[in-house]
Amino acid sequence: MAFTYIVEGKYAEAALWTEQAVIRNRRFALALRSLAVALVIMGEMDSARGIGDEILKIEPDATVANLPDRMPYVSEPVLRTYVEALCQAGLPKGPV
Repeated sequence: MAFTYIVEGKYAEAALWTEQAVIRNRRFALALRSLAVALVIMGEMDSARGIGDEILKIEPDATVANLPDRMPYVSEPVLRTYVEALCQAGLPKGPV
């Protein structure tokens, strides 16, 4: 549901849905990535960076360079939104 809200540009709604998913499973990396994206776009950079840190604890090798492989059916504009926002949230650009 959160991904759909991100695609539609409804970032506050996306954040609400991802927060609920993360409450249920704090290691749900896809939800954490979507939460970080929503927070960056809403200007909540400190929170977004905290989520970026959590993503890297769960997936130490996570980079934005591997997002296309993890999200192969996502449109280019949405993928670009994820890449740019996750960079701002602190995920490295390339292999670590």
